[in-house]
Amino acid sequence: MMGGCFRRHAEGGFALLAVFWLVLLLAIMALGYASSTRLRARIALNQLQIIQNRYDDAAAMAVGYQAYTTFVANRALFSRRQPDEASAAEQLGLWHPRFEPYEATAVAAAQVQIRYAGGRFDVNHISAATFDAVLTCCGVVRASERNAIINSVLDWCDADNAHHAEGAENDYYNHLDPEYNCKNAPIEVLEELLLVKGITPQLYYGNLDWASGSAGTVADAGGTLPYYFDRDNQHPGLVHFLSVYGSARLDVNSAAPQTLLLVDDISPEQIAAIVALRSERAIHSLTDLSAILDSDQFAVLRRYFTVMTVPHYLVVATAVRGTSLSPLLWRRRVFDLNTKRDKDL
Repeated sequence: MMGGCFRRHAEGGFALLAVFWLVLLLAIMALGYASSTRLRARIALNQLQIIQNRYDDAAAMAVGYQAYTTFVANRALFSRRQPDEASAAEQLGLWHPRFEPYEATAVAAAQVQIRYAGGRFDVNHISAATFDAVLTCCGVVRASERNAIINSVLDWCDADNAHHAEGAENDYYNHLDPEYNCKNAPIEVLEELLLVKGITPQLYYGNLDWASGSAGTVADAGGTLPYYFDRDNQHPGLVHFLSVYGSARLDVNSAAPQTLLLVDDISPEQIAAIVALRSERAIHSLTDLSAILDSDQFAVLRRYFTVMTVPHYLVVATAVRGTSLSPLLWRRRVFDLNTKRDKDL
């Protein structure tokens, strides 16, 4: 009697234990299914966001290119103005190529930049004297170091294995870890410069970002000047000055504010005044800046800058509204204006 009762209790205990493990297994399976469902839902949302961003970028790019074609068709309106009044183009809200972006009201939360690629120097055809001035602006103080960098870039681009003074060919690059060969061909993507002897990420990117304010501001009568920074410890980078689609002189409307450091002893106030002028209206002649710079500075400006009237390449870039003007944060396309073809960068 007692043995039968014990057996019934034991069997009931085993049944309860089996039910417990079964419930636990089902709970684990349900939890795993719920987690995988949430993960698939998140993946789907991310894919949807990627597609939405792609179409937003395409729409913003189209808005920018359309604005440029409108500018070309109405170019004469930009110059018909009295000294103290807005031009017809400005009254109509037409866009002109400049470095500072526009807000694309037709595309939600987007800003669009339309500028000529001639706002940067052609890295494959820049003169040694101009490259030396650029490197000086980028914080390379010693002339011997600047010469070594210039000659290393020449060795990277030329077709032979002959060394320029303090330059670099395969015998240098083959001893690096990882090793690689000197290209011995023109630069096709500007980031190739990071492979060249002497060019560090800090030299390439710089260590200031005026657009986000991280470089600091200095107070003036109107509030703050966004172009102040500690020139002993901060500097722009090669990415602000150079491009594979650049030109021999910089378009003063399309050039980054950092490039104005090529003008000797230019002040934050002068940089801010030039940026404010071209943001308000297109600069049609360098003489428009003669009242901002002294005579010596204006002579240097004319050496490095121009007002481009026959551009070869147009850059249309877009980013979420409020994004800083760091070159790394913008999606861009380069249009060949001669062939009407999109480089799709």
